[in-house]
Amino acid sequence: MKYRLTFLTVTIIFLNNIFAQSDQWIHFNTSNSGLSDNSVSCIAIDKNNTKWFGTYNKGLCEYDGVKWTNYNKSNSVFPDKSVRSIAIDQNNIKWIGTRDGGLVRFDGKKMKVWDTLNSSIHSNWITSIAVDKNNIKWLSTRFRGIMKFDGEQFTVIDSTNSKLPVNQILSLVFDNDGIMWAGTTNGLVKFDQNHQTVYNKSNSPLPENRIWSVTVDNNNNKWIGTDAGLIMFDGKNWSANIYTGHWTLTSYTDHEGNNWIGTYCGGLAKNESNYLSWVPKSESDAGAVYFITADNNGNEWFATSGGVYVKKQNNQNNKSADLVVSTVNKSYYLGQNYPNPFSNMTSIEYQLAKPANVLLIVRDILGNEVATLINSFQGEGFHKIDINTEKLSSGIYFYTLSTGEFTDTKKMTIQK
Repeated sequence: MKYRLTFLTVTIIFLNNIFAQSDQWIHFNTSNSGLSDNSVSCIAIDKNNTKWFGTYNKGLCEYDGVKWTNYNKSNSVFPDKSVRSIAIDQNNIKWIGTRDGGLVRFDGKKMKVWDTLNSSIHSNWITSIAVDKNNIKWLSTRFRGIMKFDGEQFTVIDSTNSKLPVNQILSLVFDNDGIMWAGTTNGLVKFDQNHQTVYNKSNSPLPENRIWSVTVDNNNNKWIGTDAGLIMFDGKNWSANIYTGHWTLTSYTDHEGNNWIGTYCGGLAKNESNYLSWVPKSESDAGAVYFITADNNGNEWFATSGGVYVKKQNNQNNKSADLVVSTVNKSYYLGQNYPNPFSNMTSIEYQLAKPANVLLIVRDILGNEVATLINSFQGEGFHKIDINTEKLSSGIYFYTLSTGEFTDTKKMTIQK
């Protein structure tokens, strides 16, 4: 049942801020956007061109081109602060692998979590997620090999029942033929139905055995990032190693066939016609580049230790390639209710960057809306609302503030 809660006071203060961006390279960080953490581990882009960012310290972040929404342990059932992988399945469902919290399924409204306490999942540390043509999820783990998840059961593939040389898996991907490739700390493994092949320094041109990343281009070439650079394998032949001098954490092949290479401590490089050049710090000043992908318009997105960088697709004949970026004002803010936990009375503070239609609602732990606190047009500045929750029972609830440019959620606990 949806209840009407009473509110008592509102206060207003005025503040302003400005967000700046460059013409060709765009940089999002915690100072100029709603990004929750500058250390961004991974990026996934769904069918609606919405960007999903995994961070090392502040959970999951969603950006639809206008609004930023953050999900973490304090405002949702999201189980961990550190996200290590995100995959989008055929139904546009988001699957998130965490460092200590297991696997998360998120349909945009409700989350479900599988961990070692509530399921048969064998590890809470998910390093990579790949989705096959049958929409089955495959999870690589830090110490427990690979897990196949059909939505109900987890099946383990490890060094005891396969040719995996070790159980430390850093990367997992399916190529264009549906063959799975696993990057381990001791070589590359090809899973072709029931046949498995292991590649390492002793039997292939791989320069090192630790495989940080495996990506697949449109020509079905496999690009393997190692401790000693990037090398390509087409299934039969190997390219020369592209030596970067740094651990190669990720790579991406753009529409022109150029390789973007993300390294640890070395920053971002571009391999164009076998010529390696480093992106200057004036365009991308990040020591570590963890993940690279492109959106539906061809703009390249880079997850780094210094936030998210975007390189706009330079295509004058295609206006759809233009990147639309919202001006995000840091004057938006939703505070934690106080006191918390509480019995009947608590206060919520929030701040608006400019006048807006404001919706402040309360949901229970199942995602059901139980109360509307505010649904009206309000002026910019600081606001405070005192609420009486005597009609709600004890438990965990989530309150969400939404405007046209900002959404945030916090968790509150009622104890009676």
